[in-house]
Order: sequence, then structure tokens, then C-alpha cells
Amino acid sequence: MVKSKPAHHPEALARQVDVSKLSSIWAEVETLETELQSLGSSPSSRSIEIKARIKKTISNPSVRELLQRLEIKGEPVWGLSSSERDLVRAVKSKYLSS
Repeated sequence: MVKSKPAHHPEALARQVDVSKLSSIWAEVETLETELQSLGSSPSSRSIEIKARIKKTISNPSVRELLQRLEIKGEPVWGLSSSERDLVRAVKSKYLSS
């Protein structure tokens, strides 16, 4: 009886460089959001500028490319720690809401 091996899908494995880039982008977004919260709820030119930077950062095509490489069938790829999986989900949520 011949057993067939499952198909190999290299795209299903995370690349550390992609995780590092996504982590760096997310850290920048979190820093901007913290600054935005410190300004309070009244609109100002600085708060508008920060919101624009957040949107520009998270909606960058490179973020979508990273997410495409770090997800398969809408879920984080194999080889990610639980915190990295949470990172992918958080960035995707922010990306989709931007």
C-alpha cells in the first residue's frame, strides 16, 4: 500500500523577517495611538495629523503584502508564537478598519 505525502506548502510557514517588519509597523502605530489618546478628545491639528499618519502607516500596501504572507485561508500561518498570532490578527483588524 502506497501512502501519499501531504502537499508541501512553504507559504504556510512564517518568515521571521516578515514578523519583525509587522512588529515594527505595529509598534509605530501603537506609539501614535498613545500620543493621540494623550491629546484628549478635542480635535486639533496635531490629532488630525496623527490620525492621518496612523491611517497612512496601516493602509500601506506593504502591510497588506506582509499580512498575505503571514496568513493562509484567513488565519495566521504556522510557526508563529501565540503573541505573533495575536499581532497578525490585531494588524489585520486595524488594516480592515482603516
